[in-house]
Amino acid sequence: MEAFLAVSFVRTLLLAAIAVGLGAWLWLVEAPRIREEAKADLLLDVDPTAVEKVRLAYPDGTSIEVVREGDKWKLTAPIAYAADGKVVENFLTTVKETKIERRLTKAEAGALASYGLEGDTGSQARLELTLAGGKAMPAVVLGNATPVGYEAFARKDGSDEVLVIPLLLQSSAKKQPMDLRAKTMFEGDSTGVTRVTIEKPGEKIELERKGEAAWAMLSPIADAADAESVRSMLDSIATIDAVGFFDGPQVDREAFGLDEGATRFTALRDDGSSVTFTIGKEATDAPAGNYFERASDKQVIKAPDWVATKFSPPAMELREKRLLSCKVDEVRSMTWTVGGESFTIAREGPGKPWTISPGIAGQALNQRIVDNALNGLVLARADAVVGDAAGEADLGAWGLDAPAARLDVQGANGPCAALSGAAAPIEAPAAGEEGRRPPPPSYYVKNAGRSAVMRASEHEYSRLAMKRVEFVDTAPQGAGSGDAPKGAGSEDAPKAAAN
Repeated sequence: MEAFLAVSFVRTLLLAAIAVGLGAWLWLVEAPRIREEAKADLLLDVDPTAVEKVRLAYPDGTSIEVVREGDKWKLTAPIAYAADGKVVENFLTTVKETKIERRLTKAEAGALASYGLEGDTGSQARLELTLAGGKAMPAVVLGNATPVGYEAFARKDGSDEVLVIPLLLQSSAKKQPMDLRAKTMFEGDSTGVTRVTIEKPGEKIELERKGEAAWAMLSPIADAADAESVRSMLDSIATIDAVGFFDGPQVDREAFGLDEGATRFTALRDDGSSVTFTIGKEATDAPAGNYFERASDKQVIKAPDWVATKFSPPAMELREKRLLSCKVDEVRSMTWTVGGESFTIAREGPGKPWTISPGIAGQALNQRIVDNALNGLVLARADAVVGDAAGEADLGAWGLDAPAARLDVQGANGPCAALSGAAAPIEAPAAGEEGRRPPPPSYYVKNAGRSAVMRASEHEYSRLAMKRVEFVDTAPQGAGSGDAPKGAGSEDAPKAAAN
């Protein structure tokens, strides 16, 4: 038995030694050979991060050149302009991954013209890469696509060997300057913008930041500005992308409407820098858009059609449409006056219980419904500002001289809103539309602290037309109005919560 165990042990050691030796041979000999063979199959063994310059030359005599400048790329031919780094990097990745599928010697291939590989550029393009320090990679001439399969012919400069490569590189090399130009007009976000001016024929809009999330309109009328609309507009600056470029003699300022009749937009930052551009006429070709000029370098482009809509709105669209100016925790009391009934719901501070006055025996205030109503009010927005009532004499035109509902909201630091509302007249159907369903009812709403008259939906108006019965539950017999709510599951609760 001992002899058997000894033989088994020796055999195990021998097998282990063989395995170790085989592993070492594979790692030290075979793996490098396999890696070298894989490299040999690459058209160009290049690290994209080491490339400093890319040049593409075409049979028509044109060429495109981009160079690396720090962590960015710049187009240097046929025009000096910032390059789209993502497009350049994607192209270099395609070059790196291009493998040689087959090789044909000169004797096998015959005339290079048969493959579109004659001359310096071939039938498609000549690719030149320059690495750091000015080291040039072998230039590649790209020829025709193969008759079958998704492949193309290529050769390295100075060689008559015909190479068959995937078609992707040949198609990727067919670039236009537009393909490589950076399309985004402005970098950065809206951080630090303190003032906005929009000058257009017949109207000048001036907006000024008044706090972290508050804006004021200075002209054409002094009013609170809609912070959400202003923020959306400013955030959109970084998304303006060119869909076409115009340079030198291509720019016809009069035809493009970049002088008379143009809209000029300026956003001033707190560091003194600014973003300024001009929006001109609608372009006459597809895709739809407007002529657009960046002030910093006078670059003219075609911008998508949404740009004119976003940055040249009527002043009314930029006026405040929120019903309340306070946040939830700031609200201390709410007084509703509807149909001759008036009641107040108040609290001492955030997290404190709500009370209702006047109190009525047998009723308990539903705290959850009050919280829901307040949350809805803080988020409530009118649909549009439709006009102005500068004084009491103007209220009658909107039916607000005798409002159907009033809501006064007080905050910890003063009034949040003093709202009044009235039904807006239902528009008569236009000729030929008598049988169409009438539009949903809408309401005029006005805050006593502003001249603006807003139009609100029935749903939003209902928030300032709530009645006492929507907030209270019938308390158990013997309970007073100050008791904690015990009827949150009553029929009125879900109805009020929905409002």
